[in-house]
Amino acid sequence: MTKKNIDGILQRLIRILSQEIVTYTKLLTSLEEKQQAIIQGEVTKMQLITEKEQSILSDAKLTENERSLAISNLRNNSDSMKDVENLTQLITVVETKYHLRLTEIQKSLKSILEKVALKNEQNKFLLNHSIHFVQTMIKDLLSSNQNMNDLYSQNGRKIDPKYLALLDRRG
Repeated sequence: MTKKNIDGILQRLIRILSQEIVTYTKLLTSLEEKQQAIIQGEVTKMQLITEKEQSILSDAKLTENERSLAISNLRNNSDSMKDVENLTQLITVVETKYHLRLTEIQKSLKSILEKVALKNEQNKFLLNHSIHFVQTMIKDLLSSNQNMNDLYSQNGRKIDPKYLALLDRRG
């Protein structure tokens, strides 16, 4: 294939990779918003953000497919790129004018993906901690319900335990 066609595919790949950076930056912003919603206990907001994340991830999948197609086109149309399977390998075989730009993009992508992974782990930790906290609270409430059978009011009358517990455990 002609150099002009290879240049066109490489320029398209650069646009696709730049779009991936934008998409993953949106995902990071969404994960940061979700973290605040988790901390503040805003369940409805968390649900809305999760739906937004699904849309962003759908866009990321489409962009990833476009990137794979562009790399496949390069492999099929250039002998020097026939073994290229990823960005690192591509960078080693392209001309200098693309080498520098692709290296910058690779660094940006790696950085943003590391931040996304970290934020995701932080959110996972917060959610697990919240779940554990709620489970502990429920256990405490259930066990305290058993210990409230002999409580008395100010006037000396026994208090009915059903008024003391938040959870009615009767079957």
